[in-house]
Amino acid sequence: MHAIAGTARATKTAGTPSKLLRAVATFGLAAMMTAAVLLSVAPWNAGPSSASEVVSYTVRPGDTLWLYAERITPEGGDVAENVDLIMRLNHMDSARLEPGQRIRVPKE
Repeated sequence: MHAIAGTARATKTAGTPSKLLRAVATFGLAAMMTAAVLLSVAPWNAGPSSASEVVSYTVRPGDTLWLYAERITPEGGDVAENVDLIMRLNHMDSARLEPGQRIRVPKE
């Protein structure tokens, strides 16, 4: 009788996934969804506000980041966007420039 009961139980559970398999599948699905969300909002996916071509510029006495950005911004454009872009290109925490400093800037 015990053998029959054990066999019936094994047959009943053989067709259903184990708790471990369900947990692994759930975790995998959650990991894929998280990766998809993170990739869609990644900072390197900046689009049109990123510079496609950059050149090196040596800061001269009297230069400010705002004045340089103003020089390269087309009429009607947003100077602040170019300031932000130059700061991102150079991993700058502040807009302060020093004469002789070399910075990467969008090609004019």
